[in-house]
Amino acid sequence: MSIATFCARILARPQHRWQYSRDLIRSWGRQPAPLTACSLAPTAQSTQNKGLATNSNSSITSTAARPSRHEYASDPRVGVGVVMLRRVHEDAQAEVLLARRAKAPGIGSWAFPGGSQEIGETVQQCAVRETLEETGLHIRNEDTGNPDDQYFSADLRVPTCFCSANVIDYDDVGKIRYHYTIVEVAAVLSDPTQEPHADADIDDVRWVAVDSLRSMDKLARGCAKVAEQAVTTFNI
Repeated sequence: MSIATFCARILARPQHRWQYSRDLIRSWGRQPAPLTACSLAPTAQSTQNKGLATNSNSSITSTAARPSRHEYASDPRVGVGVVMLRRVHEDAQAEVLLARRAKAPGIGSWAFPGGSQEIGETVQQCAVRETLEETGLHIRNEDTGNPDDQYFSADLRVPTCFCSANVIDYDDVGKIRYHYTIVEVAAVLSDPTQEPHADADIDDVRWVAVDSLRSMDKLARGCAKVAEQAVTTFNI
């Protein structure tokens, strides 16, 4: 008996047809988490295929990219999104730094700078490194002498975690392509006169008034809410 004939007979059995159909139903029924406010948002192509929610004005164009070493991982990864805040003078609007992604996931979307945490690296160290690599900026990260500041620094002398988000991105056949738990970290510049420049995984970077984020095109979902909360929490 040929392999093709054997497979055909197996699939013809009712219990196997049911198992196959049930697996398809499970695959179709999976719903990914909403696109989040970090720099690790899913691509527009996977968003369209799997029903991910995006900004209503979004027109992100997906482009081909080399497979990432973070694709189809066996465990979730930790990512850090850096919510960099500033107010150029007392009467000015609070601004947040946004980067436009040049690589998957999230090609073409505007979100906070950031990336994957490395082994042996604290969240604060990751925030400092990723910000420098992607924007050339140095963020404030002082040795305050108070060990409690690693947990929360109200005046942002140390990059401070204040919320989290999930990125779970499915491919066309229902397999999880990316799975990140994102830690959002608020930070300020060590030198307010620094100017950012795009580097590494981004192709543009700019300061944007927090009050204008909700009308911004191609903005990753959740960015506006997270930035607004950071301004309130840290009284920027």
